[in-house]
Amino acid sequence: MRFYRFTFLFISILTISFIDVSMGQTVQISKGILLNLHNRQPIAGASISTEDGKYNVLTNQYGGFVIATPSGKKLIISSVGFHSILHEPITDTLHHIIFLRPIYTNESDVTVVGTRGRPRTDINSPVPIDIISSKDLLNTGQIDLAQMAQFTSPSFVSVKTGLNGVANYADPASLKGMSPDQSLVLLNGKRRHQFAAISNTLVPGRGSVVTDLNAIPALALERMEILKDGAAAQYGSDAIAGVINLVLKKNHVGGLIKTDIGVTHKGDGLTFATAINNGFNLGKKGGYLNLTLSAQSVQGTDRSDPYIGRFYSDNKTTDDSIRNARGVWPSNRPAYVMKFGTNETKGFQSFVNMGLPLKNNWNWYAFGGTSRKNVIGESFFRTARANDPNGSLLYPDGYTPELPGKTADYSIFTGIEKHSTQGWKMDFGTGYGYNHLDIYSIESANASKGLDSQTDFYVGRNSFAQSITELDFSKTIKQTGSIKWINIAFGSLLKYDVFKLTEGEPASYEIGPLAQSANKVPGSSGRPGISPEDATTKTRINSGTYVDVEADINDKLFLSAATRYEYYNDFGGNLSGKIAGLWRVFKNVSLRGSINRGFRAPSLQQIYNGQTTSNAQNGLIRQTKQLPADDPRLAAIGITAPEPELSWNYNLGLTGKAGQNFVFSIDAYQIDVNNRIIISEVLQVGPSIPILQTVFPASSGIKEIA
Repeated sequence: MRFYRFTFLFISILTISFIDVSMGQTVQISKGILLNLHNRQPIAGASISTEDGKYNVLTNQYGGFVIATPSGKKLIISSVGFHSILHEPITDTLHHIIFLRPIYTNESDVTVVGTRGRPRTDINSPVPIDIISSKDLLNTGQIDLAQMAQFTSPSFVSVKTGLNGVANYADPASLKGMSPDQSLVLLNGKRRHQFAAISNTLVPGRGSVVTDLNAIPALALERMEILKDGAAAQYGSDAIAGVINLVLKKNHVGGLIKTDIGVTHKGDGLTFATAINNGFNLGKKGGYLNLTLSAQSVQGTDRSDPYIGRFYSDNKTTDDSIRNARGVWPSNRPAYVMKFGTNETKGFQSFVNMGLPLKNNWNWYAFGGTSRKNVIGESFFRTARANDPNGSLLYPDGYTPELPGKTADYSIFTGIEKHSTQGWKMDFGTGYGYNHLDIYSIESANASKGLDSQTDFYVGRNSFAQSITELDFSKTIKQTGSIKWINIAFGSLLKYDVFKLTEGEPASYEIGPLAQSANKVPGSSGRPGISPEDATTKTRINSGTYVDVEADINDKLFLSAATRYEYYNDFGGNLSGKIAGLWRVFKNVSLRGSINRGFRAPSLQQIYNGQTTSNAQNGLIRQTKQLPADDPRLAAIGITAPEPELSWNYNLGLTGKAGQNFVFSIDAYQIDVNNRIIISEVLQVGPSIPILQTVFPASSGIKEIA
């Protein structure tokens, strides 16, 4: 697509405030402002401490600090992504300006995903990580976050599809070619909830549940961190292929307005997208409030070929004669009867990220947002042939239903954290995420009801909600015996999930008289409605506990190990483990590797989804009944309840840098997955499988199952 982009940057005025400290009379008060040597910007959250670690403060959002120490004490000044320095005692009465030199000119080369110890650069990590800055994402010229990531990370793939059910409303995205739900998505390091509906048509990741990355505006991000290694022991279920951590902006000043206008070279797909991000001061002690608003309007594209099937009769001569007589689809001209391309979409997102320093080194934080999307999905053409089970008397020349979908997404996470003077970090947080999908079928019909059918239907709602509470502790211990430093982290998680199917209007699932007399398919065409039989509400409770240890054994060797136990009230517990290491073979060249035993619990959507879908087979569209895993009829035909996926993940790589401007990494991996969860093949209820006729008699109305 050809896009013309207009970007406006505005920066608000910077003001400086400092932390108030009250100390005894025998101390020296040192004041300073910490700036980035590369761009002269303030460095927030930097550590200022004495050599013995007994006195410690953090810089505020403006880089300012005030610390009271015994007279003559030198100060260790350090921050993520910068070279630490040992500074002489500050005797200036005014605020002393101190510059720190970045390890790299691009600070986004520093990551926090994959480690709970000291943040490490991507080439000094024992596992492969892609760090993608906000600037790199926005410069792709794409509109959706998932597409931006695909154009910047070779291990990340996001697929846009048309005519593919739930995939119309949330793009599948995956790492390393694995299933979309085998990658865990974090937002500011906290687990992100999944999409409400399962992908049940022929798309990558069929049978999986995606996380809708496009519900998050790209302009809200500081960076994207992609951990390309199994991490179930560190972060829990789903992290078989890796972890995607989305880090929100924290700037309290300045902002950006970004507008994109584009159209494809064929003249369709007109796109208009605009977003605004701005930071504000919160309180008087260095708090921040960062707000992002985003809106998009994208027209659909059409790359369909002419329809070459029959419209009115199976006999070509007869069909051509009827076509010419009716004049709707003349046989001497190509007939374009449906659209095949990207979907028409309108969306709006709002996101907020905020933090506020409290007393005694406590900090409060909160982030979250809302997203709404209206998507018009397309469907297959239904002919007017008498033997077409989807043909309707309402459409004597055939019809193509449209499948509009409306999604809503809400999330909020809040917590408090503390960095104690003894080196402990504590983080206690709780959050809630919710997503629902309402589906409609318009310009459609319930073929089994003939002329009595309506043409527009409300199909029903899929919804998913997740509540999370986390408690994490970590401490870095410097120079323990022969070990240079060691970090110990441990914590626990409690998660509560709710999956719900809400029935559609009766006309969308009713069985009309023509179902038996004329073999017509019941329910709204394109997407049959959720029936009272399928409506359900299912819940799950999940708890987990982990221990994570990392250590720089010396200047050449780094080792880490983690283990995690998780318990699910519906299928029991699981123990995961991981070991990883990095060996600096030469000054700028390192060998790294890891071994993971991971797992993924089947989602509630996979276990309890029980809807009816449409599938195209041999030129005809047939209805297929997807049964929930707890349906007792499945056991009768030998299908057991799904079990957790268990995996072994092996990674070996070489990484390093040559000069200041060239870095490299070469990594090889292997992932073995047992008990992989997929949708079964479509089974036709007929004489070829006698047991199916017994379990699903003709009176059940089920002709195909999956």
